[in-house]
Amino acid sequence: MTQPASTALLSDGTRLGRLAMAAAAVALGLVALTGVLGPSAAVVPLPPGPFPLGASLHPSAWLVTLLLAAAVGLSVIATATGWAALRKAWAPSPSRLLAAGIVAAGLLAAVPPVGGADVLSYAAYGHIADQGRDPYAVRPSSLTDPFARAVEDPWRSTPSVYGPLATAEQALVVRLSRSNPRVAVGLLDVVNAAAFAAAGWLLFLLAGGDDDRRRRAVLAFGGNPVLLFAVVAGAHVDALAVVAVVGALGLLGGRPGAGARGDEEGPEPPWGR
Repeated sequence: MTQPASTALLSDGTRLGRLAMAAAAVALGLVALTGVLGPSAAVVPLPPGPFPLGASLHPSAWLVTLLLAAAVGLSVIATATGWAALRKAWAPSPSRLLAAGIVAAGLLAAVPPVGGADVLSYAAYGHIADQGRDPYAVRPSSLTDPFARAVEDPWRSTPSVYGPLATAEQALVVRLSRSNPRVAVGLLDVVNAAAFAAAGWLLFLLAGGDDDRRRRAVLAFGGNPVLLFAVVAGAHVDALAVVAVVGALGLLGGRPGAGARGDEEGPEPPWGR
């Protein structure tokens, strides 16, 4: 007996959705593994400390390149397959998708940053500010402590290019780390991951009560393995800017004149007025 077209379509969507989730999980697992292996061509060396978690196995450049190339390829496959699954009636729980993205962000924040060294300069600028000096005038190269030694060129000879809120966050994190460079890097990673997760949650709320829109919001951002790799695993400060922009969009939705016509009131923010 031939299955109804709707049943076959749902079955195809479910299979594609499961494939997308599996590909994303493996991709992010490979990224986390690269960080856990320790210093390499993709992971900067960090001073000793309890956090973030990682060994010092010094894997070869070839190994980490293969791991991350596979992670990128699988992330792209997961993203494309996830969208295709939605078009074929895949209907997972939006809340569970969001939770999976938040868990992934937390796991990536627990290992050393992968694919970038910017977070080392964040820590150095925070250290300069915590000392009561001006990070917009003082270069990390003027320091002689572990914070300065960890920074890579060209940022070692470059004063801060980040705004005052980012600088305040960096200084606070360094103070909480008790001036331990490795712990400072780990905490900065945690803050960035939390900002990314918060942005994903706000986008989820902005999608309203429609489950399909919520799924799309999660696949586009909070559960997107490409963005989790690029922003969270790399511990980039961009996550702080994104959560601020998304929050502003939510507030704008409740202001007069924000609707389709200037004389109409826009939708109420998802978290209330």
